[in-house]
Amino acid sequence: MKIKSNRLKRKAPHLTITCDLPIFKPFITLLANVIERHPKVFSITLNYSNADYTAETGGYRPVEIRLERKQGNHWHICYVTEFTYMATPFGQESTYAIDFDFSRELGISLV
Repeated sequence: MKIKSNRLKRKAPHLTITCDLPIFKPFITLLANVIERHPKVFSITLNYSNADYTAETGGYRPVEIRLERKQGNHWHICYVTEFTYMATPFGQESTYAIDFDFSRELGISLV
């Protein structure tokens, strides 16, 4: 697991957590511990990826989830995006397959 702080790049502190699948069982504990250790962080981006996923062989697709802290200590899911490979004239490119943007009340699917 990798944890990066982007404090220097943004006005509000931002934390990115990158994990390999599967992580469901320790997920809640991990997230609670990270939030507790970084009380000034107002957004968290979770990136899940499987190193075995390729355009040729398939596998678990990469997923990104963004959480933002609102008033008090209430966290909200801003978006959930699943990525896939799409054929283009230049070869296979990674793009979103499904995108739920809860902050804008939008849902988009390319598959």
